[in-house]
Amino acid sequence: MNSAVRVKDTSPDALRHVFANLRECDRAELDATNYSLDPDEQTERLMGLATFQFAAYVGETPAAIIGAWPRWPGVWGAYAFGTDEFPGRSLTKFAHRVMVPALLEAGAHRAECASLWSHWRSHQWLERLGAKREAILRGYGKNRETFYLYALHLDNRTCAKTPPTIRARAASTSRTDERPSERALPRTGDRGGSREAPSS
Repeated sequence: MNSAVRVKDTSPDALRHVFANLRECDRAELDATNYSLDPDEQTERLMGLATFQFAAYVGETPAAIIGAWPRWPGVWGAYAFGTDEFPGRSLTKFAHRVMVPALLEAGAHRAECASLWSHWRSHQWLERLGAKREAILRGYGKNRETFYLYALHLDNRTCAKTPPTIRARAASTSRTDERPSERALPRTGDRGGSREAPSS
C-alpha cells in the first residue's frame, strides 16, 4: 500500500535525513558540485540559502527536498534531490501548483538548474515540468563532469492561486533591495539539485 505524500516547509532534521540517505544518482550529481556532502554542513548551507524550500514526506519520512533562490533580479536557481523514495509525481504537482506561482509573484521570469549528464531521471522530471535543455556545460563538475543546463521560462505560464503564506514570502522577496552578492550563495556549482541543488 502506498504511503501518502505531504509537502511542507523544510526543517534541519528533514535536510539532514535526506542528505544522509541520498539516492545514488543525486549523490553523484551533488558530489560533482560540492566540496563535501556532510549532512550537517549541507543543512546549514541550504537553510541559509533558499527563499523557498520544502520537504516532501512519504508517510512520516522525509524523502525529497525542493527549493529555489534568487540569483539576480528575475532569474532564480532551483533544485530538487532526494532518497530512493523520491516522490516525483507528487513533486511535479507541487511545483506547478505552488513553486511556479510563488516564483512568478516574486518577479521571476526564469528558473534554471544544472544537471549531471548521466542523471536521466532528473532530465525526465525537469522536462515534465516544462523545462528545456539550453546548453551543455563541459567541465562544470569538480572532476570535469559534463552537465546540462535546463531552464523554465515563466513569463506566460498560467498557474493556480498561490497559498497565502507562500504569497507573502514571494512578495517580501520581490520588494527586497538586497543584492545577490549580499545573500548566502552556494559555495560551489549552482544547484539548485537537481539542481542547482541541489534537483532531482
